[in-house]
Amino acid sequence: MGLSQDDYERFKGKANQDANFVRNYFNAGTKIFAILLHDPESDPEFDLAVGRSFKEWYTKSDRNFHFTTLADPPISWTIITQEYEGNLSANDKVLNERYNPRNIPNTSDPSLTSLFIAEYLSIPFQKLPAIIFTPDLKSPFFYWMPTNTLGIQGQLDWLKTIPNTIELPWIRGLNHVIKIRKINLKRSFGAELFALGRKISDLDSRKQDSITANYFSPPKAFLKPIDKTQSESQVELNLFYSGIEYLKKKKEEFLDIDNNITDTVRFLIIKDPLPASEVKKGSTTGSSFFSRVFNFRNKSANTKSKSFEDLVTMNLHFLQKESKLFLEQGIRMAHSLYGQSIYDYSPMILPFAKSFEKELSYSIVHWVRKKYDITLPQYFYEYEPGKNAQVKLGKNYTIDFNQSRNELWTSPTLGGQISGFKNTVLDSKDHPFKSDEDYQQFLNLAYQIKNIRNRACHSDRTSKEDLDKILSCWIGLFEMKYFEILNKLKKEYQG
Repeated sequence: MGLSQDDYERFKGKANQDANFVRNYFNAGTKIFAILLHDPESDPEFDLAVGRSFKEWYTKSDRNFHFTTLADPPISWTIITQEYEGNLSANDKVLNERYNPRNIPNTSDPSLTSLFIAEYLSIPFQKLPAIIFTPDLKSPFFYWMPTNTLGIQGQLDWLKTIPNTIELPWIRGLNHVIKIRKINLKRSFGAELFALGRKISDLDSRKQDSITANYFSPPKAFLKPIDKTQSESQVELNLFYSGIEYLKKKKEEFLDIDNNITDTVRFLIIKDPLPASEVKKGSTTGSSFFSRVFNFRNKSANTKSKSFEDLVTMNLHFLQKESKLFLEQGIRMAHSLYGQSIYDYSPMILPFAKSFEKELSYSIVHWVRKKYDITLPQYFYEYEPGKNAQVKLGKNYTIDFNQSRNELWTSPTLGGQISGFKNTVLDSKDHPFKSDEDYQQFLNLAYQIKNIRNRACHSDRTSKEDLDKILSCWIGLFEMKYFEILNKLKKEYQG
């Protein structure tokens, strides 16, 4: 049972059949490589269960099974290793050091890291925790399956029985029980893990720049330029990662204790948001940090309007977990701008657009799918075989609301979501909002967010004015209580 990925080149070496890597890092007879992907912060119960089971998993596993996690292992893994004084591999000092969980990156934001890994590997975040596995790192695909506190022990026991073959008959036999999925890649899984591992390693909160170590002052955080000539999905992923990396560096600068912003409200607590009834009465936009830094266009000029902080707090419980994480990332990055200007604001804009897109994928998108007779809640966020849900946009273009990729249902992207929704409303002469005026205002805000998002992904640069506009859109969504409406749709279609 292997643990750490402190040297990610081992995966690439194994995939390329590099004899040195195979000899030094893996047992010659390793038949299965398994990786745990979970969010230790938003799912603490599972994190504890994984930690309690670690000793049993290690002692009962054989030399054919390599099990690990890519980042942020449960602290109990390290504690148990210390109890054994590091001698978990039959007193083999080299393997003990290589497989010590203390070498696994501990990132400054485990939730954002797990969201990034899920997005990178095309695993739906709402399906976590999950076990990723393959019998062959050379193959251009991997398998994954959702797991939970009760099922993970049996799944790991089953994984250890897998023969070293490629297209496996046991996949079909077990698929009906635990929904094993296959993700196809453009290169070997070993090479993909190598590239992903290097990114995660750079997020390790224990890593220090040599300049930092020598001069006791971390380098100033900056946003790396993004190549926007790549595919749209790759640009989005790179912008997301750039934001995570930026926040890590900002944390190293001890931004929170800067004298200039000590009055900033730290209001985003994703796991336990403040109930709307407890929002401080009398709070106004005039006292808001964000109203002082950004040019908001509120729905009304009423000085008693809620501050941005209060509006977020009041609406947070309506959002999905990944929507909250994207929103939190955007707000934290915008917060860090105090007194600064940057060349390209795209990494700060993207999280607000992704959060909105995720919310639509759970609500409005399924309103459209229902109109096309997708069976809900049975196929909520799932592909329904044999059903056509293609929305026509003109004579030669359609948007598929029942699209399958890698054996998973895939939501249209933000532009497709909005345009498909609009055309379905026109065809059905129906919409889920309280009035036609409400519907038109929602559509206006949605298109504004979509247009700003497109500039962030395609233009050479975006400005602070673009960031101001997308924040103003979120103010409008909050004030018009649109997320409450979207939440009702989610509950209706999820069942």
